[in-house]
Amino acid sequence: MNKITLFILLICIFILGCDGIRKIPATEFQNQYRLKNMQSMKTAEYLGQKEGRAFIRLRTMSPVTKEWTEEIVYSELTDLDKEFRSKLPENQNKAK
Repeated sequence: MNKITLFILLICIFILGCDGIRKIPATEFQNQYRLKNMQSMKTAEYLGQKEGRAFIRLRTMSPVTKEWTEEIVYSELTDLDKEFRSKLPENQNKAK
């Protein structure tokens, strides 16, 4: 998915009330961020920050169909550990 498509997707989700975005606990967010692509059937891509939230796109492969599903999750920046938060890139220009 290219940057323009992702940008349009995020804008549409925000306009529709964020129905497609799920909040996750800060500990889970930090674990997903650290693991990134170290898992074989799950990937995480940091998208950036917007309005006090940090966003990650999670992709998971079904072991049965071998198809990928995708979701965008977020955590409030204030919920993240201060040290971890300070190491996050401020913006990847994907969550605008």
